[in-house]
Amino acid sequence: MPELATNPSNVYLSLERQAFADFGGNRVDPISGMQALDATLFGGDLTSPTLSQFTLDLDAGQIILSFSEVVDFVVFDPSCSHLRVRRRYSNFQASLWSRHPELSITSPAK
Repeated sequence: MPELATNPSNVYLSLERQAFADFGGNRVDPISGMQALDATLFGGDLTSPTLSQFTLDLDAGQIILSFSEVVDFVVFDPSCSHLRVRRRYSNFQASLWSRHPELSITSPAK
């Protein structure tokens, strides 16, 4: 994952004229990308991502994981993920990727 908003030296803001207006209808003065403003204050990312939902498609052999924030796909470790199947009288747990090699995770299209 690229260095995304990790410190004040890589966080900038530019604005187009249409971005904001005051109550009198006056548009904001634009700031071009070449003259983008540096962040005055910077608070790093201290919040851990949470899995908010997942979709399992056995026909496509795909599981889609949705997180509360952007996650780094490169550090994903499939051996730490397990799919639990609840049966009527017992729970069954299997490693999602080691026992179901037909399932795959792909990074989102760019």
